Amino acid sequence: APHRYRAVRLRGMGVHPRRVPLSLPPLVLLSLPVLLASGVLGATNRTRLELDLCYRARDDAPRPLAVRRRHGGRGPLRRPTGARSLRSAERHGVVMDNYDDVQYQLDITIGVMCMHGKVQKFQVVPDTGSADLWVPSVDCTGCPYSRSYDIKESCSAEDIGDRVSFHYGDGTVAEGLSLLDTVVIGDLMVQKQFLIRADRITSDTSMQADGMLGLAHHYTTERGDKGQTFMATLFKEHPHMPQMFSFFLTGESQEPSRLIFGEPNLQAHAKESEFRYGRAHYMSETSLWLTSSWSIGWAGTGIEIEFPDQGVMGIPTLIDSGTSMIVLRPDIYDQIMAELTPRFKNCYYLEVLTCDCPSEEELAAMPRFAINIIDDENRQFSLCMGPEEVIIESETTSTCSMAFQRGDDKQPVPLIFGMTFMRSFYTNFDVENRRIGFARSRLSPLPAGAECIIDPQPARRHAIWAAGLAFAAASVMLFACVVIKPKRLRCCPCAPPSTGKREAVRRRCLCLWEAPDIDYSKDNAAARLLAAFDEAS
Repeated sequence: APHRYRAVRLRGMGVHPRRVPLSLPPLVLLSLPVLLASGVLGATNRTRLELDLCYRARDDAPRPLAVRRRHGGRGPLRRPTGARSLRSAERHGVVMDNYDDVQYQLDITIGVMCMHGKVQKFQVVPDTGSADLWVPSVDCTGCPYSRSYDIKESCSAEDIGDRVSFHYGDGTVAEGLSLLDTVVIGDLMVQKQFLIRADRITSDTSMQADGMLGLAHHYTTERGDKGQTFMATLFKEHPHMPQMFSFFLTGESQEPSRLIFGEPNLQAHAKESEFRYGRAHYMSETSLWLTSSWSIGWAGTGIEIEFPDQGVMGIPTLIDSGTSMIVLRPDIYDQIMAELTPRFKNCYYLEVLTCDCPSEEELAAMPRFAINIIDDENRQFSLCMGPEEVIIESETTSTCSMAFQRGDDKQPVPLIFGMTFMRSFYTNFDVENRRIGFARSRLSPLPAGAECIIDPQPARRHAIWAAGLAFAAASVMLFACVVIKPKRLRCCPCAPPSTGKREAVRRRCLCLWEAPDIDYSKDNAAARLLAAFDEAS
């Protein structure tokens, strides 16, 4: 905890010393008689002794009103600069850099600097789609990074030496040796954090950062006591912080993006006053940050892709801060783009579909992208993205790219919502309850509580569907009773002689289902009638 300072002045005999707090350590209390004796002996010379006593404040010790006002009245005093060990702080923001709206990265420091050593700083991608923290090692061969980690420069490093390798969805493979070291992010510090100093990295993509900071809530493979994920270490060493973190992602030309550890700041970053959380079912089985989707589609068009095979659990959907676009399984991508592509001109495909940008009138006429999420109460709620949020305009050319990317059948889940999606929603990752919450971002063009109805007129469609089914059944009945001659059929017991001729014919047709004396295999008319009823039903 921080220290406070208070002076004790002894001004010779007869002068009452300033009050000393009762929370002084025993060593200081034992030394007071000596100090008082010194004051008495020096009284004849009217000497003055000034002594600064430094003591450790208790967390519950009362503080002056001015101090309470300045610090919000809660938690111990904070050190003004440098890394600190938070005990009562609730919220903790870190500014992120934005590289061309396709990658976000933040600064971290690894290790405690030795004498005559150097501070080892890196830029890493905060990635909810992976679990490991890694940076390039000083002995990494062929690594295209300007900064590297040297274990000899850190006086807090503990080498484990186990070789670890991991693979990413874009084909990147990294491997290296494991160790424990101190990690500082902003003014948060964790000790003995498990990480990898990678000495071999192969990748087909260009990553602007030095490494990756995996934000998974736990390891799926057993690491024993050798290491935990960064999130596990963070909340273990800072137990008073709410166990969650949130992303506020912005465009490159907008205000800085932020990663907030602890209590989310809805008032500053969202248009809505609370998060809506998706189902937590899938996160009990994996370290990935997954929610549950019932369907996706285009609002007002009737084009909806549902996933009924999963039932009320919905289809697993990855919310991935390490992926740039909205990545869809090929069959889903083809259905979604079939509605969007005809609205554009001069299109070509280069990783994502790129076309001439639409006019303002054409953009306003385009449908919203609708995502129906399932919560833990088996209820659906929709997340909407406006046309301007799924169509990305180039800053250098007059072309626009779609926010959708065609994935492959080997991707871990059918739906992956990356940074493009997360710019529309202030996204909360609840580590304790293993669930993901969404609130409309303050910078989203859509209003708070925006709803997307995929079917433009559901009641009318259902009425037309019911009327059509009734008409089809009536047509089959008419065909059966008029075209097929009733005289070829034997009498049905449910058509009594007392009824009229027309009513008898109608009952004979209906009663054919239960007539036990008709051989359907030999009576062609009856067989045709039965087939017609089968089709109508």
